[in-house]
Parts: sequence; C-alpha cells; structure tokens
Amino acid sequence: MPRHIFFVAIAALFSLCVANTASAQDASSTTSPSRTGWYGTLSGNWLVPRDYDGDGQEWKTYNGYGVYGALGHRLNETWRAEAEIGYGTVENDRISVGNSSSKVDGDIHYYSATAALYYDTPTLFSLQPYLGAGAGVVRQRNERNAVSVGGRSFPEGSTSTDLTAFAEAMHGTPRLIAEL
Repeated sequence: MPRHIFFVAIAALFSLCVANTASAQDASSTTSPSRTGWYGTLSGNWLVPRDYDGDGQEWKTYNGYGVYGALGHRLNETWRAEAEIGYGTVENDRISVGNSSSKVDGDIHYYSATAALYYDTPTLFSLQPYLGAGAGVVRQRNERNAVSVGGRSFPEGSTSTDLTAFAEAMHGTPRLIAEL
C-alpha cells in the first residue's frame, strides 16, 4: 500500500474514533456543574491540495494527511481560548508544461501554530456549535527534486513562512475533549 494512502486511512480511522468518543463525552459534559478550566484536543484530517495551474505550467500533488494538537482554557460557559500546533504532508506528483510532463518526487511538509478565541453557542442535542477567530503561522517545506520539462528548468524545492488569519463557524463538530 502506498505510504500516503496508509496515512490517509490512519487519519480517517482516528477521526471516526474521536467522533464516536466525543458524542458520549459531550452528552455527559452538559451535566457538570462548572465548565471552566483547561482542556486538550487531538485531531487528524485528510489534505486535498489544489493543483497549481498558471504561467504555462501545471503542478499536481497527491492527497495527504494532517495531525493537530491543541491546548485550551475555557474562560466561562461561553468563551474559550486555544493554542494549536499542527503538521501535514502531501506528496508531489508531476509537472506539465505544454505537451511535456515529468514526474516530480518529494513531499511538501506543513508546520503550523495558531491561537484562537471561540464563542460557544447553546448546545443543540449532543453537538456544540461555536464561532471562532484567530491567527497563526504556517511554514511550508517542499522537498521536490530539480526537474526540466518542456524546455524549462525548475529548481529544487524551497521553504517559506506565511502568516494566516481565520474565522470559522462550526455547526456542531463532535470532538474529543480531555479535561485536565
């Protein structure tokens, strides 16, 4: 089994286990007298990168996986703050220029660190909808080899760092929360 399919399968299995465990815990957490304090989360996902098509060239990648861990503090019944670190990887596939195409080896690795503030809305059944906003840093390392295709040369991979800001509205995502 190719390496990236193995990791996608592991991430999917982990996510299903987390969702089933979270449903049971969410139902029991609504009876606790105080919903403040520290918590931690773990999550996995399947990365589906968008292929690049521009400047007369097309870069293709395979799907990949990501894993994330967060430490948060519930400030009161509705507000919580959270810091998260993450890692993800996808595999380079090929580059095409005109009618020429060449295989490109190597992986693209993503490292992230974010901070966010969340507002939890009232619980709907066993789901906890929330609104959130935050900012962070994403570092990307592309380990592709140098390649020539269609009369053009492309250097080996590089490393870049980007700042990111986000806002999200989740309508009841089950999650595993371990109270510390």
